[in-house]
Order: sequence, then structure tokens, then C-alpha cells
Amino acid sequence: MSVVRAIRLATLANAVPAGRRLGGDPIVTGISIDSRTVQPGDVFVAVPGTTVDGARFIPQAIAAGAVAVVAERLPEGVDVPALVVPDARDALACIAAAFYGHPARRLRVSGVTGTDGKTTTSQLLWAIYEAAGERSGLVTTIRIVAGDDRGNATNLTTPDAVTIQALLAEMVEAGCRRAVVEASSHALDQRRLDGIAFSSALCTTIDPEHLNYHGTLEAYIAAKGRLFALLEPGGVAVRNAENALSDRLTLPGHVRELRFGLERGDVRAERIDSGPDGTAFRLVTPVGSVPVRTRLIGHFNVQNWLAAAALALGEGISLDAIARAVEKTPPIKGRLELVDAGQPFRVVVDFAHTPLALGAALSALRPLTPGRLIVLFGHAGERDPANRPRMGEVAATLADSIVVTMDDPYSEDPDAIAEAIEAGIAESGRRLPVTRQIDRREAMRLAFQQAGPGDTVLVAGRGHETVIEWGTRRIAFDDAVVARELLRDLGYFAP
Repeated sequence: MSVVRAIRLATLANAVPAGRRLGGDPIVTGISIDSRTVQPGDVFVAVPGTTVDGARFIPQAIAAGAVAVVAERLPEGVDVPALVVPDARDALACIAAAFYGHPARRLRVSGVTGTDGKTTTSQLLWAIYEAAGERSGLVTTIRIVAGDDRGNATNLTTPDAVTIQALLAEMVEAGCRRAVVEASSHALDQRRLDGIAFSSALCTTIDPEHLNYHGTLEAYIAAKGRLFALLEPGGVAVRNAENALSDRLTLPGHVRELRFGLERGDVRAERIDSGPDGTAFRLVTPVGSVPVRTRLIGHFNVQNWLAAAALALGEGISLDAIARAVEKTPPIKGRLELVDAGQPFRVVVDFAHTPLALGAALSALRPLTPGRLIVLFGHAGERDPANRPRMGEVAATLADSIVVTMDDPYSEDPDAIAEAIEAGIAESGRRLPVTRQIDRREAMRLAFQQAGPGDTVLVAGRGHETVIEWGTRRIAFDDAVVARELLRDLGYFAP
């Protein structure tokens, strides 16, 4: 379902008090930030990019039918009405919210950020709201629920401001009372979520990542902290009591804080018992405690449930509804996803792509593995290169055999990325079998051929993703699908 809108430019301009309107007052029927997708009736917002200034494309946008332009500066010869603004990103967020009628004002919006676990935690929080009988929307890396339940075709954890506001408007039209939005550090830094007053905000963990974009750890933490700055007065802020970098997040003075942790915090776990089919624990909260069992495995998934429970309690959801959600929520695609083709060893696909996440996944699988723990992983290009040797060291410390392969190389040489990972393996001082096979399919075949009864193979780094990005190539590749194909080729068949 799409929400159709038509609104005067002057009304949109009123949402940007610092803007200066020039020319007439046309009716605007859409917003575009890409001159290649402009439709007649759109207003084109020229956003400065990291490499190219959107103002360069104003003539193309006008030629495509844009009835107005929003920009920090106008080129010569602009002959349509315009709004000149000091900050185009800020203006885009304000205009998008106004265009869709400020849908966030009719929803209670919860935001989830963090280095690891934010997709899972977002979906768990959404499941809690649904168990409480409150119809809710969801925007995550892998799933969008806005009237209907769909995948995330934007390929972005957090879509642009226009798409976000359109999704929130669809949620309102569908009768939702709440929304859960996963917030990436890029989206927060680029102010895609400005214009939304969040009722609650959560940070799962902070570990150095995306420093190639943010530049410094301090800038990365500040970007995560922007989510808390968007909280409405009296909103709920949830932080990890056991993650040291989370203490460096700045919270506004007008919010209520709750903390979670496996052993410390307002919401914590006792008597954790993790098995191959799920995890039992006692959920301890300020309003009481209850024994629960989740179908998700591993201590880090207990931590994800604690985070979601803390935020839900802050939002006034009952402990009973939280417990029901814990019991019935199924495993999440690409997050410790079991692939069973009748083979005598366990195959697990997980999104773990940072040192912290890889360590958590291996630690979860170790007690469930009577044999050898084999891990296959790489590291994405154009990401923080310091994480590559750290990934290697973590794998060498926790696994029994390693296959180094590629993730999304983008513009980088995958062999150079592999060398950096292998340097970390060597630095660990632990001697174990290490194989480099850049072709990911062949790497998976090698890992499966190594495995025997009682072993576990962790295929890490890509999880739910279905495309490998390598230079100008986009290669279809779904780890779980490829794993099943290879296991079938090796002679295994599910009963």
C-alpha cells in the first residue's frame, strides 16, 4: 500500500524555518533525492554526497519534471520555484516528515542501534509488541512490516528519510500503534531519522566499526548517540550495562534510563541453560521475574532478549506479554540459522561480521559441539581494516580450523583482505589448520569436506545477504541456499 500525497511547496517550506523560498507555490506530489528517478510533480532535494554534490544534477531533475528544487545553492538558470536552505540533509528530513503528514506523531516509535545485534533485537521487540496485542510496524536490515510483511528491497539497514516517512505513513494507514526502526550509524550521521520524535531508544553494544566512514571511534559513538538525542521528553533510553563503550553515549537529561546485561543491570538473566534447540533462563526485571525458554541459541541471543525486554518494560508492556513473545518467536534468518540436509555435522549460517559478533557466535556454538568447531569467514572491503586481524585472532582463539574466504570485497583485493585476517591468526600464537580459498562456494565445500560427526561448521559474515558486491559485479549468493546445494552435492539429503 502506498500513501498518495499532494501538498503546496509553501507548506513544505514552513517545515524548514531557516529556508528561503523563491518563486511560485506549485503542488508537490513526490520527493526525490536522485535525478534519475524524478517524476513529474516531484520536488528535487539536492543533497551533498560523500563524493558528488547533488546540486550538480538540478538541471537533469528539472528536465525530468521536477516542479521545485531544494538546495544549499542554486546553479545559474534555475527556472522553477526553489527553497534555499543552509543544510539540505536537515531540510530533507523536515520536508519528508511534513509531506507525509508527520506520521511519527501518531505512532510510538522505538529506535534500535548498536554495532551488533540490532536487527535481531529489533525483531524481538516487534514480536513483544505484537504479543501484547499492539499492532506494530517494523523496519530492519532484512524485513519491513508496514501493512504487509516484506523484505527490505532498499539494501540499506535504514532507508533514506523519504522512504522512512513513507513507511511510517503506511503503518498509520494500516492501523499500527507502534513502530520499531533499526538505526545504522550512517543513517544517524546523515540525519535520515531526524523529524522523528522517538518514544524509546536502545543501543545493543558498541565496538569499533565503520571507522573508514566515521573517521574516529569518538565520531562513531557520537553518531550512535544521535538516536538518544531524538528522544521525546520523558522517553526511555536503554543501554548495555556490560559494554564499556556504551557508557560513553551521551543521554539527554529529560529521559528515563534502563540498563540490561547478562549479570548486571535493571533487566538481567539467571540460570542460563543453552542447548542445540534453544535457551532457557530466568528473566529478572524490576517488576518481577519469570522462567522462559527461547528457540534462539547462545548467550548473546539471551542478551538480545534482555535488551528488547528492557525497552518494552520502559514502554509499559507487561512481563507476561514479554514472556509469551520469548516462548513463541522463531529463529531469525541468517542469525545462527541451522542448515540441515541430513549431514552428521552441524552447519550454521550467521551474520557475524565484526570481531565481537564472531566471538559471540563461536562462543555460543562451542559448548554445543562435541567435535571440532570449523569457521569460514572473510571481511567486507571498504570497512574498518583494523577489524581484519582482530577477526583472525578471535577465530584462532575459539575455533579448531579456519577457512578464510571473501565477503563483499567491493573495490578491494580479496587476497589482501585475507592476508590481513591471516596476520591476526598468526599473531594469536595458536597453531591450527588454516586454509585460504577466495571463492566462497569452494571455501564452503572445503569446510564441509573437513567436517565429521559431531563437528560444527560456522559460515559467518553474510547471514541473510543474497548478493556479493565485487567491483562492478553483483554475484547472487545466499549462504544458506549454497550450503544446502553443496551438502546435496556431497551426498546428503534431508529425511
